[in-house]
Amino acid sequence: MLIFKCPNCGGNLKYDRSLKLLVCDACGSQHTAASIGKASFDEDGGISAHSLEIYEKALSMSATASTAEAWATTAEMFELIPEVFESQQLADQCRQNAAQLKTEEKYNTAVTLSQKDDSSSLIHAIQLFSSMPDYKDSATKQRQCEQRLKLARSDEQKAELHRQRREAAKQRTHKFISLLVVATIILGVITLVVRQARKYDPDLITVKITDTSTEYDPDASPYINGCWYINFDFKITNGTLSDIDYMTVVTYFKDDDGKLIMQMSSEFGGYGSSSMDLKSGDSIKQETYLSEHQPEKNESFVELYEADFDELDVSYKITYVKFDDGEVFSDGY
Repeated sequence: MLIFKCPNCGGNLKYDRSLKLLVCDACGSQHTAASIGKASFDEDGGISAHSLEIYEKALSMSATASTAEAWATTAEMFELIPEVFESQQLADQCRQNAAQLKTEEKYNTAVTLSQKDDSSSLIHAIQLFSSMPDYKDSATKQRQCEQRLKLARSDEQKAELHRQRREAAKQRTHKFISLLVVATIILGVITLVVRQARKYDPDLITVKITDTSTEYDPDASPYINGCWYINFDFKITNGTLSDIDYMTVVTYFKDDDGKLIMQMSSEFGGYGSSSMDLKSGDSIKQETYLSEHQPEKNESFVELYEADFDELDVSYKITYVKFDDGEVFSDGY
């Protein structure tokens, strides 16, 4: 380290921080850096006034430094003038102070992170504490964070499992809704097809003789011997989805041995004129009859006339239907 020499007596000058002046050890005279000049330095060289100004500024900064960055800047300034007094030692001290503050800042950051519950924060805190195991209670806090990390990961795993289950349930619900929509569409199509089929389906029309009677009219004109009648009451139920105007039915009468006695064709409703006007879902009563004025020539009529209708096998076949909207069913009979 180079020493300033007193211009009065040649004694050594020392820097007084409180006075911010150079003071002679021998005569006590005081001097500014600008008043000394290189001529007063020792034979090995000298210190410029500029270096002293840096020294004074670095000392001033060290008195107010409170952050690691400020201490590092101060250290850099002292390192610029290592030949001035104890600048190198002061630079080292500033570096230590900066490192101390950085460690404290890192410790505080780790403490803040350690107070959170998520695994990411705890992992970061563990990393910071592990980088300064000998600082304060870092080692203890690191172990605490490691224990909390296990719990946090367990909780996060449970939360993730719960989330996955919710997501799976959500997907199942979406799938169910999609299937339900498809099923609804299919059901709608089927219903439409069935409804369309039911609209004109003759199998949905039921025909049945509900009552019969026989009679003889001796005065029936124009017959000399009168006329014999078999009267039938029909009940017709419309199970289709359309109204019926007109229809024809063939009725088969068989005995208990299954032998056909007679078949009878009947018309209900006036084709081309009057209408049955049988509404969808309704029933109607229709009357018809068979007549014969020469029964001796018609064995089938006589057998049916004399039969007990409760013992006969009676069946029906719908051969023609005209609906009110113009649709027609015909089996070609």
